[in-house]
Amino acid sequence: MARQRPVVSFDHAGLTRRVAHVTLTLTSLRHSLSAIRCDIPLRRRPEYHNEFRTTNGGRERCAGLNSFLEPAMTNTLSLRDVTADDLPIFFEQQLDADANSMAVFTAEDPTDFAAFMADWTKTLTDPRTMTKTILFDGQVAGYISVRGLSFHPRIAYWIGKAFWGKGVASQALAQLLDQVAERPLFATVAHDNRASLRVLEKCGFTMCGVTEGFSYLRRMEVVEFVFVLDDPVLTQAATPAADPAP
Repeated sequence: MARQRPVVSFDHAGLTRRVAHVTLTLTSLRHSLSAIRCDIPLRRRPEYHNEFRTTNGGRERCAGLNSFLEPAMTNTLSLRDVTADDLPIFFEQQLDADANSMAVFTAEDPTDFAAFMADWTKTLTDPRTMTKTILFDGQVAGYISVRGLSFHPRIAYWIGKAFWGKGVASQALAQLLDQVAERPLFATVAHDNRASLRVLEKCGFTMCGVTEGFSYLRRMEVVEFVFVLDDPVLTQAATPAADPAP
């Protein structure tokens, strides 16, 4: 005797409604994600150049499956007081060989952490010194200071190598000059430290003399250029005289 198959009822209308509901939910989710992505400022990565297209009035959206979105950096710089948490970062930054080579005048042993901390303890407790931590996009980029206030104030700074080429030193010095009213201000820089020479000149310093200092790094005397800001007497003395009229 042939076996009868059970009769199964199938709700086509109900299935259609459920599929339509899932499709609508996915569509709403896709639109929400697109709206979120359009509100994030993006920076175009060169290696993904062909996977981006411009839409929505100039906003950039990813069109490739292998691309990713990266928030744009604001390149904001600010100065604040030095904290204990900054010192280990300063120590690591001053260990860089390239930075030491450019600075020329460094500690006798940059790897001596105890000596480093002793020097900074003296610096932070000296009433004639004002030192500020440089923050670039919220990260500790280095420090800048003016030493010898009320006597012979001179500028010094150290920028971590990861922040070179971003205008950090120039911006930091410009902000420090707004906070320090005392003039004149002095700065000395090795004759071959072109980056610092440009920073000083950009911020209005002029060369007023030449001296020498011993470099532990080079184990020799190195020529230094002396710069001054807002001292008409020294500036005029350093300016070459014009040729007499025929």
